[in-house]
Amino acid sequence: MVTPNLEPFAEVPVPVSGAEPTLESAPLEADEATGVGAVVEVKNDEVVAVEPDEGIEATETETETLVEHEPKPRRWIRGAAIVASVLALALVAATLGGWWFARRTFPRGGEIQLAGIHSPVRTTLDDLGVQRIYADNAHDLFYAQGFTEASNRFFQMDYRRHLATGTLAELVGDDGVAISSDRLVRTMDWAGVAAQEWEILDEATKSYLQAFSDGVNEYLSTRNPDTISLEYVSLRRDFGPQSIRPWSPIDSIVILKAIAWEMRSNIEDELDRALAYSALGDLALVERLFPSYGSANTTPMVAPGELPHETPPAAGITGAFPAGIPDGLNGVDINSIAQPQVKAAPMTPAAQPVAVLGRGLDVIPTAFGMGGSVGSNAFVVSGQHTESGKPLLANDLQLNLTVPSVFEQVGLHCTQVTAACPFNVAGFSVPGFPAVIIGHNGDLAWALADLRADTADFYTQVIRNDTTLRDGVWEPIDTRADVINVAGGAPVPITVRSVAGRPLVSDVIDLSAISNVPSIGWVTAEEFGVTLRWAALEPGRTAAGIFAVCLARDAQDIQAAADLLDAPAQVILFATVAGDIGMQTTGRIPVRNLVSDFGDTAAVPKDGTWPLDGRHAATDWSDWVPTTALPRVLNPARGYLVAANQPVLPEGAQPYLGADFDYGFRADRISDLITEKIAAGTPISVADMNAIQNDNLSMAAVELVPALLDVDLGSDWAGAGQELLQGWDNRMVADSSAAAYFGTAWNQVMQQTFWDELPEGVWPDGSSRWLVVVSKMLANPTDSFWDDRSTLNVTESRDEILQNAMQVARNQLTTRISGNTEYWKWGSLHKLRLENPVLGAPSKPFWLRYFANPTVTPTNGATLAINSTADEVDISANTVISGPVFRMVVDLGDFERSTWVNVPGNSGHIASAHYSDQLGAWIAGQTYPFYFMSPQPELQRPFSTFLPAAHSG
Repeated sequence: MVTPNLEPFAEVPVPVSGAEPTLESAPLEADEATGVGAVVEVKNDEVVAVEPDEGIEATETETETLVEHEPKPRRWIRGAAIVASVLALALVAATLGGWWFARRTFPRGGEIQLAGIHSPVRTTLDDLGVQRIYADNAHDLFYAQGFTEASNRFFQMDYRRHLATGTLAELVGDDGVAISSDRLVRTMDWAGVAAQEWEILDEATKSYLQAFSDGVNEYLSTRNPDTISLEYVSLRRDFGPQSIRPWSPIDSIVILKAIAWEMRSNIEDELDRALAYSALGDLALVERLFPSYGSANTTPMVAPGELPHETPPAAGITGAFPAGIPDGLNGVDINSIAQPQVKAAPMTPAAQPVAVLGRGLDVIPTAFGMGGSVGSNAFVVSGQHTESGKPLLANDLQLNLTVPSVFEQVGLHCTQVTAACPFNVAGFSVPGFPAVIIGHNGDLAWALADLRADTADFYTQVIRNDTTLRDGVWEPIDTRADVINVAGGAPVPITVRSVAGRPLVSDVIDLSAISNVPSIGWVTAEEFGVTLRWAALEPGRTAAGIFAVCLARDAQDIQAAADLLDAPAQVILFATVAGDIGMQTTGRIPVRNLVSDFGDTAAVPKDGTWPLDGRHAATDWSDWVPTTALPRVLNPARGYLVAANQPVLPEGAQPYLGADFDYGFRADRISDLITEKIAAGTPISVADMNAIQNDNLSMAAVELVPALLDVDLGSDWAGAGQELLQGWDNRMVADSSAAAYFGTAWNQVMQQTFWDELPEGVWPDGSSRWLVVVSKMLANPTDSFWDDRSTLNVTESRDEILQNAMQVARNQLTTRISGNTEYWKWGSLHKLRLENPVLGAPSKPFWLRYFANPTVTPTNGATLAINSTADEVDISANTVISGPVFRMVVDLGDFERSTWVNVPGNSGHIASAHYSDQLGAWIAGQTYPFYFMSPQPELQRPFSTFLPAAHSG
């Protein structure tokens, strides 16, 4: 018997830690109808007042607009009022109807009988919509997680499943992206790899995945698509009835492939080097745009003497060119090489290269929030420096900001922790996969940061029909036929091809721009191909590793879990109740043979930083770095550790992990803030850790502002913006005028310096690499990159570019906001715009988008701050695309003092109170209590009790 409870819970105040809410005023752009600006007053994320802003100075264009739009007769006003009233009534009707439909999808509370559980399971719900599940055995625990997660996030789970299995068009139709995404995913065959991984998992992991899957399917059996999620209602209107296939354990595994793809380390850097070379034609110039982290004086994560032992070199990493391999094929007439008689199958239109913008790899939509300027901050401080005398651990992952939120907050508790039911864990889960990814159990807390190890390589290939050249022999290419089903459209047949087990990705994304990389430039466009080898495309045991981390109690357990975490490569920071802190790297890292140059006249490195030459088997990977050789640290003498995507080891150290890391500005700033506390003898608190996470100091401003202040702009008008930088604290906060000016000027410096010389796909994104490049150039006023090639017979220097960048910034802000610098605000340019991928799309009705897309919100931070909220490369886009998708601080002295926040909220249903209820706190840098086992009773209410269904006969 089911006793549904569909009534909303009474609101109970939730304690919020962090900065107090403030009443802010920010000018909006001039009103298009009147030319008059406005001031909007915002408290947290709610508009409380809007009034005209008479202080905004009108430009000449704005004055003309004022004349053109004089007040219309009173009759027009009455007519407009009538129309507005009708529209308001229509909006109310649509809202009420949509609200009724949306409420049908809400999770049910009360007593619910489940056929698949063995003992009663209890769940509670707090005022953030966070569920905690209490079960007597592991099977029931994960079964209940599957049931409850499906009730809260199933459409998101299903969307991720379709994306990761290459069936997105089957769900959302031919939207211009889905089919291209499906082609690339099918070519890499994530689903096939996931199926192989299922076969090699241990029985315990399989049982957890199966229980979760069965729980999802029992929920699906109680609902039709229209009562699962409002997204299915919308898709049904577009394409007809939607069928939902049952969930399987392999669906959970394949979702991990999508996560790994979005943390794919330096794949873009390989392509960017090749694309830059296609424009510059000079290896030395390209290398200047990719400076080594050693030359940039980047501080590595591990200090001298902190490794437990001298890490031995990985076999083969420094190996010489293997004996017996021919010197190369350059200069050899490839037409003279015997070609097998293989009848070439005609390529279908769908198998032809798909032209995509930029690098091409972004054809797969983000499902987990990764983007080009993303990062992660993780830091841990030992008890010797904290208020409680026990460690503090902090984590935030800076990913693309999405709605629903990337992660879901959850607690998973065995009522009695035993060998048969060992889980007692809380934290952030990935909807679609059981357990938690980041959080803590009763003994240990852990945080993750992207290692950014080089775990993938592109290989250039010579292709003729369906054969490829390997070591002087034409070999057949493996092919298979496939079909992409399209909702509301005809099926699309495709042909998937691979070379030496590597997918031929140039069949589905346009990589022709890299065809002139040194040593392969002689290949004609028709014969040029690119394959990809990536660690995540080989079966691994990451799924088992996630459960192993959830059960870890000490450093040895974390090291054992690292042996299972194949992809993506990560850094785990951890702390224990016993007082230990540590770092463990994970991932399957390839060993490359540093082979000879095959007779190339202008050879590129063969270390994975450039595409490798697939004509030679000698360039294939020879092994994996042993997991026992992966760097790890336990209880460093300094008493803290920081992982913010910087290199783990000094340049040249073994094992070789890669060359394309973050340059460490965030890591250094975090370390500085911690050491300042330590030097002052001030014990570090949970609030201090959260304050570090919300630090808005721009490292770009620290480096660049002195140079900007040295430039003579020649007039008071041009210099009005420059004056804002005098005495500025370099903090990118939403209400800062100086931050608005600097952000615009920094964007212009990058644009005017590099856009004339580089293809659009590799234009600067403001990341740490570009700051290093520009910082080095500041010391050379006549560096060739300063010259704007678009100005004929003129050679620009550093000061001319800086001067022009500031003048353009002044003009842009005047046009967009006001001629009065007082009204410039960083938050007017730096706004978070969250869009539901289905219900919030521009094609949907206004009323639906109104509810599906949270309020557009001015946002603190910037790319090169610890609070790394990054906007699009073109600042005129006015959109923050990435930032900390959650913030967490765990107090190992008392878990109940821990804090967290999840943006924008914990629910996947647009009408839920928990869809975006954490957005305001996140914007303000506030957090909520992260309760574990003994929450305050008034904040923890019974929600559902799952009872085993009675068995008949």
